[in-house]
Amino acid sequence: MDIVTKMRCYFAHPEQYKNREDKYRIIEELESRRLIVLDPFEEEKEVLKKFGTGSYFEGETYELARAIWTKCLGLISSAQIMVAWIPIIDEEFLRKEPTYHTIGVGEEIAHAYNKRKFIQIISPIHHPSFAVYADQYFEDIDGWERMRKYKWRNKK
Repeated sequence: MDIVTKMRCYFAHPEQYKNREDKYRIIEELESRRLIVLDPFEEEKEVLKKFGTGSYFEGETYELARAIWTKCLGLISSAQIMVAWIPIIDEEFLRKEPTYHTIGVGEEIAHAYNKRKFIQIISPIHHPSFAVYADQYFEDIDGWERMRKYKWRNKK
């Protein structure tokens, strides 16, 4: 009997995008690649329930912050791969969600890098840290699905 072990993939993305259609598109693609997807916002529901809140930003206590972050770091440690999605937000969304942050995603990427995980980043933002942290960098979801990596410009 052959035993096949699926690899675990931590899917980092901003909380404000946790219910967006593109998030589910990425998850579907990861699952089609036969990966076990670790979505931090699904995984932390148990922690939020314990603290009696629906979101970290509604509860914001020291204990809740430590419980959520400890859970996320543990999930990253248990994964072999990280896919980090950092979209650009539109102005309409920013008016609705003025506290938009990607700080957590950046910290998750740094943690995965320090743990020597394979990291794919999907983002139209050409942040210099991606040249160091990303094993593979893609400008958009279409490019990621088709494995069209971003090509950094050569020295002139």
